[in-house]
Amino acid sequence: MRALTGLFSLFVAVVAFSFAWFNSGTVTVNFLAGTWDAPLSVIMAVALLIGWFLGVASMLKPYVGLKWRTSRKATEQSKSPKIEAPTGNLQTLAK
Repeated sequence: MRALTGLFSLFVAVVAFSFAWFNSGTVTVNFLAGTWDAPLSVIMAVALLIGWFLGVASMLKPYVGLKWRTSRKATEQSKSPKIEAPTGNLQTLAK
């Protein structure tokens, strides 16, 4: 499985490198406060990183909330009294 993951990572790296190589033309990006001239591959990489960051940031609130609720439940369960199961023969306990 590790070899398959390594081959897939190598494939993605080769595709990304070839994309950057063949799209090395300069593109102008216009902002409200100015412009930015950069190769298309750099602009695509920046857009990918911004999208990744926003995706992770939007996932953090539910993840942290779930972790908090889980730890709170574990704390509540550890504070509750323990009920021990009877040991021995159940027929003799019923008499």
